[in-house]
Amino acid sequence: MKMTTSTKTEIPADALSLGASKCEFSANLDLEALVINGQFNSFRNTKRGGLASFICFDDNNQTIYSVNGEIYFTSAGEYDTAHPSYNEILATNWSLYGFQAFRNKFANANLFASPSE
Repeated sequence: MKMTTSTKTEIPADALSLGASKCEFSANLDLEALVINGQFNSFRNTKRGGLASFICFDDNNQTIYSVNGEIYFTSAGEYDTAHPSYNEILATNWSLYGFQAFRNKFANANLFASPSE
């Protein structure tokens, strides 16, 4: 499943001190999961992550704070902190904002794929 999500976030203190008036988190992930009886079991080794960004803007819509990188998960669905691209800011924003969007898309895809009665 390819998943793209973009959402507004709270402004962290360090970005606020730089003059941020809004922040956004976005992710473009490619995930392949094993689902048993409609429940997530594990991610497959080949597809379990992708690109993410956390960007804050000032009142003139100029970027004043930006973190870009990759998010990868272990097969169990935890952050792969050993991956060379692991970034705590991106992981935190995924946990706070991106994961709920993922859960909603996963639930909708699972509902769509379920056999009708």
